[in-house]
Amino acid sequence: MKKVYYTLTSAVVASLILTAVPVPAVYGASTKNTHPAQAATGASSLKEVDAKIVQKAQEYLKAVTGKSYTFSGAKKWSLGNENGWDFSIKGVEHGQVMVTKTGELERIYVDQSWGELKDSYKQQLQAALKSVLQEPKASKTPKEVNISVDKSPEYPKGAVELYTRIDNNTIILREGKVLRTIKLLAKQEIDENALKAASGVFAGLEGVKQGALNEPIQLITENGKTVYNLMFGTGAHPVFVNVEKGTNKVTKVAAYELQDSAANYKETYKKMKSYSEAQLLQNAARQSKELLKVDLTGYKAKLDPKLTAVVHFTKSGSPSLIGTFNSKGQFYELGFK
Repeated sequence: MKKVYYTLTSAVVASLILTAVPVPAVYGASTKNTHPAQAATGASSLKEVDAKIVQKAQEYLKAVTGKSYTFSGAKKWSLGNENGWDFSIKGVEHGQVMVTKTGELERIYVDQSWGELKDSYKQQLQAALKSVLQEPKASKTPKEVNISVDKSPEYPKGAVELYTRIDNNTIILREGKVLRTIKLLAKQEIDENALKAASGVFAGLEGVKQGALNEPIQLITENGKTVYNLMFGTGAHPVFVNVEKGTNKVTKVAAYELQDSAANYKETYKKMKSYSEAQLLQNAARQSKELLKVDLTGYKAKLDPKLTAVVHFTKSGSPSLIGTFNSKGQFYELGFK
């Protein structure tokens, strides 16, 4: 059976950024947009697990963190013909090591205090803080850092990511280099033209109400580009619009209330697989005009070979797009690659 991957929704990410909890700290509890949608079964016990598997998992954790840990429990996970163990880390509130039944690593995440970190991680973070905070000296240090390794398709194999927050800044490093920074802003700090560009974007999308702008706002910098991530609406189903700073171009939209529940993934997965690339291109073409002001005439659609319900749209000489659709064939996430 093909492995199905769900990832953390931007709604969850946004809520986490507003708290002290690092993004990966809830990967074990939430299910696009990043971990396998494994179902946990059985009681939390280490007694059933082969000691060699336990030892192997602990060695993975030590290699990444530089510290020896023990486990407080283990749960079985399974998906189709695949299964393995999900270990909780003793004394760590937000910590997890997932392995396959043969002991191959699936994912690690663990919180460490600044004092517990490897010296190499401290040096990487101090350099990043100096750059991001634009201070002559990296005098500030975060209270806590999350260390993460993930084997999902969208992550480089074995890459170590560090997540931390200091003041209003969230910093994410991958293999020692700044991958993404997120700064929280007040409404009055947004460029008025950027806000105008985001207003009313979802007016033409059935089943979605945009609502009022929420605070604080995220200013995200990645790959040399800076965008405002704007969240509209209240309650459990806000919508998101990314607007590029300076150009005021809408680069991505997302309405996660249209996403299918992971609890029914077997039924929805079957329905998703029934759509042809031609059908999905037709559906996306209607929505892209409303949401991104992009005409998909002449574009080709190709389903992602690894990620469920993800489609890539390409056309020679034109910008590429990527979208995620639900069991109705409706795109709830669409943006430029």
